[in-house]
Amino acid sequence: MKINRTKIEALTGDITKVDFAEAIVNSSNEELFGEGGVNGAVHRAAGEQLRAACGKLGGCRPGDARITDAYNLSCKYIIHTVGPVWKDGRHREKRILESCYKNVLQIADSCGIRSLAFSSIGTGKKGFPKEKAAVTAVKTVTEYVREHPAAFDNISWILSDDETKQVYESALSMMEEVTRIKSQAKSPDLPVFRIGYKNRLVQVQMIKCLQEGHEVTPGNGIVTMLEKDGSRRMRAFNVGYCEQCQNHYILLSTAVSMKKQGVPMCRMLAKKDYEKEIGEAAGKVNPRTLMEQYGYTIFDLEYLSDIQRRIILATLVENKIISAASTAGYLGDLIMLGKKNPFYTVEDEDIEIWKSDKVFLSLYPVDEK
Repeated sequence: MKINRTKIEALTGDITKVDFAEAIVNSSNEELFGEGGVNGAVHRAAGEQLRAACGKLGGCRPGDARITDAYNLSCKYIIHTVGPVWKDGRHREKRILESCYKNVLQIADSCGIRSLAFSSIGTGKKGFPKEKAAVTAVKTVTEYVREHPAAFDNISWILSDDETKQVYESALSMMEEVTRIKSQAKSPDLPVFRIGYKNRLVQVQMIKCLQEGHEVTPGNGIVTMLEKDGSRRMRAFNVGYCEQCQNHYILLSTAVSMKKQGVPMCRMLAKKDYEKEIGEAAGKVNPRTLMEQYGYTIFDLEYLSDIQRRIILATLVENKIISAASTAGYLGDLIMLGKKNPFYTVEDEDIEIWKSDKVFLSLYPVDEK
C-alpha cells in the first residue's frame, strides 16, 4: 500500500541481508545482547562490534528503542527495540508494542532515515499472537506516516516465512480498505427531503401522527442506497414527513422495495422498534439495535457484501452514532459467545465475518475532534 509518498509492504526474506533499507529494526531483549531468533542472527551477522556498541547503551526497557551502526551488515543502522512478553493481552502488551513502533519511527525520523525494514516484533519467543501483532503494527505505522507525510519513502516488514507474510499482508490490505472507506464515509448532503444517515425512516407509524392531529406532508424522499460493490446511488421513494415528530414514514411495501435495491443509508425502524424507543434518547439504544437499524443485521449477513458491511460500520463511527470501540467490543462479545449462545444458532460463517469486521474497526482511525 502507499500513503502519501511512503510505500508500505510485507516481504519474505532474511533481514540480515537487506540492502535496500537504510536501517533494519531488531526485536531485541532488555540487555540488547544477541540470543536466539532474529536478535541472535542480527548480532552474528553484524559482528562483535555490535555487541560492544550495545554494551555501552545501558540496556533498553520494553517499548523503548536504541540505535547503533550496522557494522558488517549492508544497511547503515540497526534500531533495537524490546517487545512485550505476551501473557494474556491484559498486561499492557498492545501498548508496549505500539510504543516499540512509535519510538523506532521517531528515532528514524529524527536521524533522517528514509527507509526502514522491520522484523515481526514480539511474535517469536515472546509469544505475541501474529494476527494481533500485525494489526497493531500496521495501525501504528500508518498513523505515524499520515501524521508525518514527508518522513519516509519505504517501510517494510521482512518476514521469515510465507505464513507470517500473509498475516501482515492481510492487515495491510484491510488498512487499505479502511483508508478508502474512511475517505467517503461522511453522510452525503442530500436534496429534497433530506434523508441522511441520522434521519429515521419509520415503517407504518403515520396513522398515529394523524390521530394526534399532526400534519404529515407526503412527498418524495431521496435516500442514498448502498450497493453490493460499495457504490452509492440516490433513489426516490414515497414518504410522509411529520414536522412535530421529525420523522419520515414509509409503508412496509416501500421498505421491502428499498431493501431489494440495496442498503438505505439512514436509520430504518420497524413499528415495534419505534414504539419501544418512544421517549428514549438514541444514545440509550444498545449497539446491536443500532447496527441492525442501519442495515448490519448481526445474524443475517449473507446478503451484505464485505464492502457494504464495512461502509455501514465506518459511517456509524464517522457520524458518531456508535463508537468504534463499543462496536468492536460488541462484536468481540459475539465472537467469544460463538456457538455457546443459548438463544441463537451461530454459524461458523457469522463468526468469521464478525472477526473480520472487528479487525476492520480496530484499524479504523478515529478523529480526535
